[in-house]
Amino acid sequence: MKSAKQPLLIVFVGLLFCGSAQAQIDVPTLGQGERADWLRGSWGALWLPEKTFNGNIEGVTIEPFLAQIDHLKTIDFVQIGLACPSIYSPVHSAPHAIIESLWQGDTDDNGDPLNLVVPRASAEDPFLSWIVAIDEAGLRTQVYVNSYNLLARNPDSIPDDYPELSARWEEYCDTNEEVQTFINNHPYLSVGDPDRRKYMFCYAEFILKEYSIRYGDLIDAWLFDSADNIMEACGDDAGSGELDDQRIYEAFADACHAGNPNAAVAFNNSVGTAAKPFATPSLFDDYTFGHPFGGAGDMVETESLYTRNFGICEYMSLHNGLPFATTDTRDWNDAVVGHFFPKQSTTSWNAGANPCLTDEEFVEWTSVGITNGGSIAWGTALWYVNLENPGYNLTLRDYALVQLELTDDSLSELQFPDAPNWRRADTPLPEATRDISYSHSLTDGVDFWDPAGGVIDSLTLVDAPSWLSIAETSASSGVWELTGTPTETVATGYTFDLSITSGETESSRTVKLVVNVPILPTESRTISGGAVWSDSALELTYDNNGTETDNRAISYSTESFQSSSGFKLTAYYTTGVVGNNASHNLSFGLVSDETDLSAYEGFNPFAVDTSVYSIGVNVTANQGASARGVNFTNGASTTTLDSAGTNVQFVKNASTPVVLEVWENGGWSYSINGVTEATGVIPDGFDLSQSYHVVVYGQDENGAGKSIQLLNLESRAIGLLADWNLDDISTAVVEDVSGHGFHGALINGTAVSGVNGGAVDFNGLAGGVTLPAAAFESISNEVSIAFWVFGDSSHPRADTVLSAVNTDGDRMLNIHLPWQNSLVIWDAGNSGGKNYDRISKLAEPSEYMERWNHWVFTKNATSGLMAIYLNGALWHSETGNITTISGITTDVLLGNDFEGRVYDGAIDALKLYDVALDASEVTELYEQYEGYDAWTSRYAALDGIDQDADDDQDGMSSLLEYTLMGNPVAPDQVLLPVLDASGENFVFTFNRRAASATDTAQVFQYSPNLVDWYDLDITGVPASEVTVGDAFASVESVTVTVSKSVAVDGRLFGRLKVEAQ
Repeated sequence: MKSAKQPLLIVFVGLLFCGSAQAQIDVPTLGQGERADWLRGSWGALWLPEKTFNGNIEGVTIEPFLAQIDHLKTIDFVQIGLACPSIYSPVHSAPHAIIESLWQGDTDDNGDPLNLVVPRASAEDPFLSWIVAIDEAGLRTQVYVNSYNLLARNPDSIPDDYPELSARWEEYCDTNEEVQTFINNHPYLSVGDPDRRKYMFCYAEFILKEYSIRYGDLIDAWLFDSADNIMEACGDDAGSGELDDQRIYEAFADACHAGNPNAAVAFNNSVGTAAKPFATPSLFDDYTFGHPFGGAGDMVETESLYTRNFGICEYMSLHNGLPFATTDTRDWNDAVVGHFFPKQSTTSWNAGANPCLTDEEFVEWTSVGITNGGSIAWGTALWYVNLENPGYNLTLRDYALVQLELTDDSLSELQFPDAPNWRRADTPLPEATRDISYSHSLTDGVDFWDPAGGVIDSLTLVDAPSWLSIAETSASSGVWELTGTPTETVATGYTFDLSITSGETESSRTVKLVVNVPILPTESRTISGGAVWSDSALELTYDNNGTETDNRAISYSTESFQSSSGFKLTAYYTTGVVGNNASHNLSFGLVSDETDLSAYEGFNPFAVDTSVYSIGVNVTANQGASARGVNFTNGASTTTLDSAGTNVQFVKNASTPVVLEVWENGGWSYSINGVTEATGVIPDGFDLSQSYHVVVYGQDENGAGKSIQLLNLESRAIGLLADWNLDDISTAVVEDVSGHGFHGALINGTAVSGVNGGAVDFNGLAGGVTLPAAAFESISNEVSIAFWVFGDSSHPRADTVLSAVNTDGDRMLNIHLPWQNSLVIWDAGNSGGKNYDRISKLAEPSEYMERWNHWVFTKNATSGLMAIYLNGALWHSETGNITTISGITTDVLLGNDFEGRVYDGAIDALKLYDVALDASEVTELYEQYEGYDAWTSRYAALDGIDQDADDDQDGMSSLLEYTLMGNPVAPDQVLLPVLDASGENFVFTFNRRAASATDTAQVFQYSPNLVDWYDLDITGVPASEVTVGDAFASVESVTVTVSKSVAVDGRLFGRLKVEAQ
């Protein structure tokens, strides 16, 4: 110990700064087989009615079946039929406008339908009710389709009771103008093809794709039967491994992925051999169909058949659920999941009085098949499946239920014995509502359990909303309650984890929670007959006062709202009646405050009353089927913008969200139940200078519970049509985070780190992203396209960043960055052929390659100004460009063009506007981006953008300069931490960039001898010696306090270590 009188020598040597970048790991897109990963270790049950045609399927519910199996904890999915098996493949369980049109109104002598193979659009969608109910039960949905689809399996021997649809479908395809255009321009159709090949592509494009988009992620897996028969007959070959031999397979898979890119797909490509029981998969199989040996008969009729079919279960177990990973020389099918589709009865996949297997054998087959990662879908035996029989019963036969129960008991204990188990595939949580206390219970032994018989010790939340908590209701009760009061101001969706422990074992489950907001404050006005809308915090309810004729009422927001950028109206409704109904109206939308709603006497302001200025949604109306949808009224006439049913139809007997948006230039869109129904443009625009009330209109009958559960109005972001942030392409969906639903689709590309989260990298050979034409449809006089780009060193080269064409195939929007002559080219607007407006300028290499740069391309056809901005500043502009932009009806390409010139480099944060941003708005947009890559783009003179570079030779790396708010092209060591040794401790202070706290790891290190270093974390959870001040102007102060007692011989060394995250 030194004498107290001896002066303490403090040596703080320079500060030894180091900045080292960590390697970036690319995130691959979700590939073949990976989409079926959820099937590994899962089992499910088929539920399949028969004779569903001629209206029989209308009103059929799956609820009794789901109630019958509600106690089964380990079952994961239910298989249902979108199309029927065998000769009945044209019969579909979901409405479709094209298929219904083939009916042509045929009836029998009693007036009952004939040749009707879909439920009618005027009825409730039974298929939607099934998949919603399955989802709410915590199960996933596997959808069966016979690959013959609308084509007769044997056109020469059609049974008498068989709907005569196939010839009509072929005639429709051969005569419909849109379909003919599709056929004539299809790259994989040519003269000499098998006769029915074209109809397969048409089914994929016009039928299957529409179903997929409509039902979205409510469908988790697709299963196509008879693929080996019809697809081979139409020219495909599943076993070749060559893409050009599997274009029908490709078309079907692409159609399935249009609605849910993460949906798994399987095709029945026949059976294999006893040694290798699964047929070779196509390039588009995520899992195997798994047809048993023995055809459609008793699959255990002989000992040999028993051995071969049980051998499928054993084969899945032996190969860990991946039957091709080690059994052939192909690599692309390694992740294809083994899946088996046996049947319970001796006679049928969906019925039969006699079981194939004993109870013990059934349990054994299931356990062996799925324990190591395989999957089984049992064809379960229902009582009476013929819907033409008034006594049909679509619940399980007694023996079938017993076998499922015994299997569930066994799997509950033995499938995952080493950790707590979760019930089924998903744990659904009820929706929450702002300012309303939320509560939901989860129970040990029901929602989760310890297979060893122990108790669940804890249940915790991971990354849940801050207002939500969970606790056991009382000690050892086994009941855990989620509670809290939501505070969100807009409807919000959360994804987070629940984690359970039992002893030293743990298991997690990812869950989703939606928070809704209450309805706007409203006033009700009775127009006629005493009808009224009564309101509470959570619901508006219509009451017609006991009578019908013309009784009507409105409810309208107490305030009116104005927004120059447009509106987004969200409403949740419930009604027992939808469609065209002579005595029932339910409508909602926006009405200009030029109408005095307190004295309103008119009829439906969204369909009948032409004196108002309004836009609104008619869920049900009495003005004809075409009135049901979206109407616009301009004070003189009403225009139907969309009649519902193109992509999705209104739902009855369930609280259903509808989102209506309208923006500058008259652009509009609306969705039903999360599916975009239609978008378009009001020809003369929509007047956003006016103020609007939110209005709900009801008339006549109460509609078996006509009510509104949510009513929310938001101002639309200024000019923003779409925001493709490119952060996550793992599902091949390029999400539009603006909320407008203009999601794109990845053709090919690699996920990489970007300026703002993730980005997508194109290899210059094959790839790109398709952006929906609907996002560009409202663009006319003005446009802005903004994005970050990192060009590869191969530039300059002949490639394209973005390309859009009109209906004639003429260039309408085009960006080369740069072209092979180093010109950055911006084309926008075309009056025909090559008469497009263009500006261009020669660029320097640092402006287009080997570093991130932010580019914005704008056009205003009214003023004639086209401009290009680079890193927040005007880079080039020209006037006199007055050609408008119109006719973009084909999906737009990002990272490619229509001649296959693929961009070589990465793109991030693509935004589309229907206004020409001015210089200040461009600068504001650019400066919103933080992080190292955005920071380097602010220094055009910076040669080395690597994080460990030191261009200004001041001893500080670029990463350190970034962290300390430095200038990488000018020496500035004044930024280094400052030491204050006047007190009891050494106190080091410095300022850091607030954004650096999220993309760097910062550690203060000290040492008494330059050998032994001690770390004090600054980022993450700061050490107790570290204090970080509140951010001000994007700067945070950092204080590090070190005791003087750590000095040795009066010497102390310190350094700041910064590494990229």
